Amino acid sequence: EDLPVDSLIQILTAANAEKALLDATPVLLTIPKEQRGEFDAVALGELKQVLGEEIAVLGRSLAEADRVLKDIWAEALGCEALREVEEERQAAAEQSLLDAQNAVQARAAEEDAARETVKDR
Repeated sequence: EDLPVDSLIQILTAANAEKALLDATPVLLTIPKEQRGEFDAVALGELKQVLGEEIAVLGRSLAEADRVLKDIWAEALGCEALREVEEERQAAAEQSLLDAQNAVQARAAEEDAARETVKDR
């Protein structure tokens, strides 16, 4: 399906096409090929050039956006890996703290038992 003329004009406007080309385009597209004159051929050539340049600009923008997306994705994966490592470190630290608390309680119980033994003598 052909691109609607309004959409084409919007693209040309975004591409900063000259006003003369913007004005000529709707009429130009309605002229049958066999009835086109030299001006029409020049205008069509300009239209193709502007559209080609806009396609190139959009292609570069898309390539840059793709590069940025890949960078962001890689950074997100790196952050996820760091988060997993930190969670593992936290779990290990929590286990070490629990082990230390258990050791302190065991030593306190041993100390209490030793005091009772000394006290009973």
